[in-house]
Amino acid sequence: SPQYGGQNAFLGVIVTFRDITRRKQTEDELLYISMHDPLTNIYNRAFFERELARLECEAVYPLSVIMIDVDGLKRVNDLFGHSPGDLLLIRVAAVLRQSLRTGDLVARIGGDEFAILLPGSDQATLDETIQRIRDNIAAENHTGKNDFTICISLGGSVINEPCGPLKELLDQADAQMYLEKREKQREPGVAPDYLPPRSA
Repeated sequence: SPQYGGQNAFLGVIVTFRDITRRKQTEDELLYISMHDPLTNIYNRAFFERELARLECEAVYPLSVIMIDVDGLKRVNDLFGHSPGDLLLIRVAAVLRQSLRTGDLVARIGGDEFAILLPGSDQATLDETIQRIRDNIAAENHTGKNDFTICISLGGSVINEPCGPLKELLDQADAQMYLEKREKQREPGVAPDYLPPRSA
């Protein structure tokens, strides 16, 4: 604020300020927490659904989605406790993250469920991404440094132009994922409550 002396002579100004660094840091931390899964540090379900709604309005086509389920997580938790199960989820999230391009989005949307959004991705790109995920999981398992082998079931779907709510796209990918899971359970020696084997 300006300061004046006698005969209204200008003397200078007084400037008042406050350091809000800590408040801004807290706000940033709260924003991060609201958008991320605390265990895996990837996006959470709330952020995923918000991005899905945004993409539905912005019409970014073609658009692909991948739904992923971690096989045997419940059995790991039941038999060995939640710490090994948590480590299994953290490893899955890391592999998924390294398998994606800049601009793709991966989120943990449930206990053992992950979802990936691939804006601007056609069927060929979807297939390449799925294969890259499988290859990276195989490479991770090959290290033999972890207690359990990562085993996942996944399904993908693509939409080339607007034709209804994007939830239908998720449902299609989900159906493909469960089809793969059922096919595994039909394999000889694989029980419905399949437990991922310990790494060699």
